[in-house]
Amino acid sequence: VHGRAYTEIDWVAYMEEVGGALAGERDYAKLRGATGPLVYPAGFVYVYGLLYGLTDGGARVRLAQWVFAALHAVTVGVAAAVYQEAGLPLGVAALLLGSIR
Repeated sequence: VHGRAYTEIDWVAYMEEVGGALAGERDYAKLRGATGPLVYPAGFVYVYGLLYGLTDGGARVRLAQWVFAALHAVTVGVAAAVYQEAGLPLGVAALLLGSIR
């Protein structure tokens, strides 16, 4: 997280959209952010609603980056376990470490 520059893509828009839902708006047509209307399902609103609360409405971007880094680490760990269970060579699982997406 410290070695990567923050690039604003949709974080602000997501926080605006989720903020509307948390404020009580339930009409998807009225939930909008800087990039347009909310197009993600309710699960997105729940997950990002947790991030909204955790990051003080999206203001604590660095904390959000650490949360996403932890989720990435868990995902890589699960994928490596699946690779191991499937009997793939360790070198194939090592390729996961180079992935940032």
